Amino acid sequence: MYRGYKPSCKHFLQGITKGLTAFGIYTCLVNGMRTGLKRVLYLSIYNAGISPSQRFRIEQFIPALQAAGISIRQYSYFSNAVKGSNIKALPWYKMFWHLSWGYARMWRGVIMARRYQAVFIQRELCPLGPPLHEWAIHYILRKPFIYDFDDAIWLPNNEQKHLLGFLKCSWKTAWHITHARKVIAGNAYLLNYALALNAQSICIPTVLPVNHYKRTAAAAPTTLGWTGTYTTLPYLLALEPVLMALQQKYPIRILVICNRRPAFTHLAFEYRPWQAESEIQDVAEIDIGLMPQPDNAWTQGKCGFKLIQYMALGICPVAANSSLHRHILHQGAAGRLCNTAMQWQAVLQELIENPALRQSLGQNARARQQAMFSTQAHVNNVISVF
Repeated sequence: MYRGYKPSCKHFLQGITKGLTAFGIYTCLVNGMRTGLKRVLYLSIYNAGISPSQRFRIEQFIPALQAAGISIRQYSYFSNAVKGSNIKALPWYKMFWHLSWGYARMWRGVIMARRYQAVFIQRELCPLGPPLHEWAIHYILRKPFIYDFDDAIWLPNNEQKHLLGFLKCSWKTAWHITHARKVIAGNAYLLNYALALNAQSICIPTVLPVNHYKRTAAAAPTTLGWTGTYTTLPYLLALEPVLMALQQKYPIRILVICNRRPAFTHLAFEYRPWQAESEIQDVAEIDIGLMPQPDNAWTQGKCGFKLIQYMALGICPVAANSSLHRHILHQGAAGRLCNTAMQWQAVLQELIENPALRQSLGQNARARQQAMFSTQAHVNNVISVF
């Protein structure tokens, strides 16, 4: 029951469980659902439409779930005042206020859960601290929950090495998976981790709707582009020597769409601040989509959403050679894969010189996205979880 996290946490959880049992809470409360769900409370970190992970992994499916007779209400940790990653840019005292207020708000969400058959949790209910709200939902209310995750969040990343890593309580991912009624993992690597803790785990990739993305004919000059959050900018910065060499040889344009300006040393590029309203139009300007990424335990938990965005628009994708990227790009039939800087330069040079080739690969990529990584391809899988 307590596999996957530290002994100190295990003893803490066991103490809570024994205490609840002593007060007879297990036997006096409703046992929760046993059949198909009709009323589900979706507890999230951000409000609807703010977090890409929330938008594409659950929120886009809500209309289909409601059409299937499943009523879903969303309640968030942060209020409307917090817009995605801007929480990290706030002064410490404002950040502390929003985190504290969000922690209190989520207890209201726990109380609300009494009126629902089950709860849907995407990643976590609070960005810091142990899963106290989840414990209350599971042990006190006896409500089952569905758990979705799309990153290797049980591993500390570079931002979580000291105090933040301790406060993040990365061990709680194992707790979520172990106690969830069902688990949704974003890729095969995450699924393998989940299956070791909960047999009721399935893989559903992060997907985009067919025909939602429209792209007009490419215009000169050829545009090499990248889109992503500032946390993955180091992967793009490592590609600067390759891009500079190509820029000296060809009249190309480098477009970067991000929520923070990249700190290139010498590369000439166009920066476009990421905005939800113009995201599709901005990405549609790209002719060759870049996806550099190291292959390690943390990045294996990524779900390749940049690639899927490029593919949905018929953009020719070029990605680092990893097991996930090979799967998404159908072993290179729907894009190009690179291992070294020399391969990156050779592949990009070939695609710059051969518009017909990149158009063909872009068409293959779009067909692959529609068949394997579209909302329509997975909507029934999502409904079946409920």
